[in-house]
Amino acid sequence: MAFLVDYSTAKGLQDGDVPKIIRICIQEIGKRGLESEGIYRVSGRHAVVQALQHNIEKDEERFEFSQKDDVYAVSSLLKLYLRELPEPVFKFPLQERIQHTEDRADHISNNFMLLRSKIRRLPPVHQATLKALLEHLARVVTFSEKNKMDPKNLAIVFGGVIFGEDEMPKGGDLLSVQTWKFSVAHEQDSLMEDLIIHAHILYEEHPSHYSPPLPATPAGEPAPVYTYGSKSTKVASVPPSTPSGSATVPHPSPQDFTPRLPARPTSSIHPSLRANPQTPTRGHSDGPPPPLPMRPGRQSIDESPPPSPSVASTIYETDDSPSPDRESLNTVPPTVQRPMSPLRPVPDISETPQSLPHPHPDESLPPSV
Repeated sequence: MAFLVDYSTAKGLQDGDVPKIIRICIQEIGKRGLESEGIYRVSGRHAVVQALQHNIEKDEERFEFSQKDDVYAVSSLLKLYLRELPEPVFKFPLQERIQHTEDRADHISNNFMLLRSKIRRLPPVHQATLKALLEHLARVVTFSEKNKMDPKNLAIVFGGVIFGEDEMPKGGDLLSVQTWKFSVAHEQDSLMEDLIIHAHILYEEHPSHYSPPLPATPAGEPAPVYTYGSKSTKVASVPPSTPSGSATVPHPSPQDFTPRLPARPTSSIHPSLRANPQTPTRGHSDGPPPPLPMRPGRQSIDESPPPSPSVASTIYETDDSPSPDRESLNTVPPTVQRPMSPLRPVPDISETPQSLPHPHPDESLPPSV
């Protein structure tokens, strides 16, 4: 038995198409088996079911059911085909089904939003097969007074067929396993029953919680043509764009729904306003910045600094001639000058030793012998 996805690829099925064996079984039971008591619960003869399976596998394209084929054998063939699929039609683990049963009231209130999202994630052939089966089983339920197959009975039959076989508890015999499956299906797992009962909600084309479509154009008025936009918000023209670096905001058009930002203040330090001459750090002119204010008791930065006290004192003591630097010494604050001890004039070292005056010999000393 091949996967449904591989089967659809090999047969070239389109979206919405189901495998032929499922389609003809549903059609045959819809014609002759809706009122048959215990349909899908009563099994057909094993030999007849095996013969039908052999014939359809031999020539699927030309196979058709005949009136002499037992309807219970047809229903058993459908269950056998679904059970032998390598991948279930709608894989749903048991723990998630139990969780669905515990939150059943919430799922009913939101129209089974979670179930619809899971179904939409299935491959197209799985979606089409599941939809065909659920709609067929919902139709079988409408004849439950004659066929005695209510949603709960059909859920017990098709639960393991649609969702796949669950892991059985280890260390149990066959009787305990069957008892465990029956108790789970009756008490803790209501997913298959919900799928059958609410099939019309799961496959509703326009769910009620969606927003309604826009009203039609009044009669006599031409329908406007929009090059862009959506059905909810339509804009007829694009608003003019604001040039970069400009702080002015154009007046929004009546058809523009884009929110506008407020204009930046003139004292803003945003980088887009650096080209504006009116900035908080610059004045109204582009000239050089004004000089910094002077501290009291200090000279202007343009005046030459006074000479150091040591140099000034040396000039004062060694040079007796008047010089212009002597006047600048008077401008030095009194606190800068320090009392200096009188010094002798420094001789010029550039003179030769012969030019230096020789001391006269002291006549009081006795002559050398």
